[in-house]
Amino acid sequence: MRRLSRRTAEPFTAEANARGSAPADAADRQIIVLGILLTTVALAYFYAADNYYFSTRLMTSIFQYLLMVNDFNTAWLTLGVCVLAAFWKNPVPLLKVVDFVGSHVVGVATATVALLALGTVFIYHNNAFSMDEYAAVFQAKIFAAGQLTAQLPPSVVDWLIPSGFNGAFLVASRATGQAIEAYWPGFSLLLAPFEFLGIPWLCNAILAGFAILLIHSITLQITDRRAAGWAVVFALASGAFVANAISYYSMQAHLTANLLFVWLLLKPTAYRAFGAGAVGSLALVLHNPFPHAMFAAPWIVAIALSKEQRRSFFPLVLGYLPLLIFVGAGWLHLRAAVTAGDSGFNVISNNINAVFSIPDKSMIDMRVAAMVKMWIWAVPCLFLFALLGRLRRGDDPRVRLLMQSAVVTFVGYVFVIFDQGHGWGYRYFHSAWGVIPILAGCAMTGRPESNGRLAAFACAA
Repeated sequence: MRRLSRRTAEPFTAEANARGSAPADAADRQIIVLGILLTTVALAYFYAADNYYFSTRLMTSIFQYLLMVNDFNTAWLTLGVCVLAAFWKNPVPLLKVVDFVGSHVVGVATATVALLALGTVFIYHNNAFSMDEYAAVFQAKIFAAGQLTAQLPPSVVDWLIPSGFNGAFLVASRATGQAIEAYWPGFSLLLAPFEFLGIPWLCNAILAGFAILLIHSITLQITDRRAAGWAVVFALASGAFVANAISYYSMQAHLTANLLFVWLLLKPTAYRAFGAGAVGSLALVLHNPFPHAMFAAPWIVAIALSKEQRRSFFPLVLGYLPLLIFVGAGWLHLRAAVTAGDSGFNVISNNINAVFSIPDKSMIDMRVAAMVKMWIWAVPCLFLFALLGRLRRGDDPRVRLLMQSAVVTFVGYVFVIFDQGHGWGYRYFHSAWGVIPILAGCAMTGRPESNGRLAAFACAA
């Protein structure tokens, strides 16, 4: 009788599972179709720009070139990958890779550091290609030499630092020859020990490896180990993450610092809140305070308004003060001394007037281009997966705050008049980019090992 009842029950169980999986498969197919459509829209942008509504004519020449040449080719590649991935139906082999990554994240992070360091040397040629990168490296070399300022011959300052760059990227006195970077020096301080040891190519690689550990840990605390594996795979497979990690941009430091800030606040205690504030103060002075201020705002407001967590608000604020006062304010004072009072504390108000504005047509064009860049510099459809993760885990306040940080960061830069110039992906958003693979990992929670069309599509993409 027991054998008979088991045999009788098996067809009913299989039939029930089939009925249960049918709506899920239909929803997965709709998401895949939507992803292909959005990728097609991103590709269509390149044909519409300068021909219909959108324009690139007022963008900086390097931004325009990287967008319309390199990113255009990448958009075709992204669409091709999406179409091919839509036909892949067996996620099981690649899910083994995801599970391996989720279970061996320390080894994966260590290998990531090694490979990214090699990438900096042999792919990026260990160069600071843009002035944003050069300014940080310049100041790091000064710190590594045990100095606060460089000393240039006053008579040749205008030859060494063109007038358009003096005050924008570097600040040099024509009277004394003293020179420093124009940005706040937090990233240069991080880079300085590596410069001293002759291994500057290892700095961002280590920060990226640490970011992988944080992405895994944050996702694991929110969901499960497989989702954490997905989040790490999504990050490592995205061009924006890899390219910034092998560069000398400060954006990798911003991304890692913001992830550490979140990790400390997932289980806030007085000590962890103070630590989050200390990490946040470092993030504020990495090169300018805006990226972290936008990212951290939802978390600070949530803690201030929460009856359960309000006791952590004071330690959090207290943690921000030491570095912000000694490094941030101290650097403004040094800048005022170098320039004999022409800039310094008034640089903040000057920057507000020179950097921010109500968006006009050209600024909207820049941000539309930025969204296209964000889409094609990530794993195909990664931002759609992130939105799906937010919807599926929307009952979790941590997930809501992660999404809010990403949205506030992007919206904040809508009011910035610049298009970013040189950069990989949309680097203005990169300080918040780390939340995207985490949210995308949340979308993969509980997906079946077989007949999971979305999981198969994500694996193939």
